Amino acid sequence: MGAQLRIRIDRVDALESGGRAILDYKSGRRTAADWYGERPSHPQLLAYLAALGEDVVAMATVNVTAREVRFDGIANSAELLPKVRGVEGAFGTDPLDAWPIRRQEWLSRVEHLAADFLAGRAVVDPKPGACDYCHVASICRISDRVAATGNDASVSETTHE
Repeated sequence: MGAQLRIRIDRVDALESGGRAILDYKSGRRTAADWYGERPSHPQLLAYLAALGEDVVAMATVNVTAREVRFDGIANSAELLPKVRGVEGAFGTDPLDAWPIRRQEWLSRVEHLAADFLAGRAVVDPKPGACDYCHVASICRISDRVAATGNDASVSETTHE
């Protein structure tokens, strides 16, 4: 691909049942992951998955607040990590093949994101709700998109005044 990425994974656990789990600690407000969409909400976990190899069988964010510690992730089978769901296979797929198939999809997705980044593609296209709690309006590029298109209807709820 032409680039190297230096990463620091918060935690990698060896599981009793075999394989490894990638854990990424978060503080504050929890955001649920989208594992099956075109725009992953936690792409760093996918980068970690690519770096660690095929023995990874679970990945999750661990949200730490004063009230609770909560896992939100995905695994090759349910309950490898506290309250973490098993991976969903595509319709008609053997459940035993679900993790390797999804893993390949995730690796392709993160490679595509990296290629876009290296090519300088940085389209201003926030996911729905991305601006709800934004505190960086002074450097926000959403208004750039509005100015370029001359149409603020598609981002009326996300523009910063």
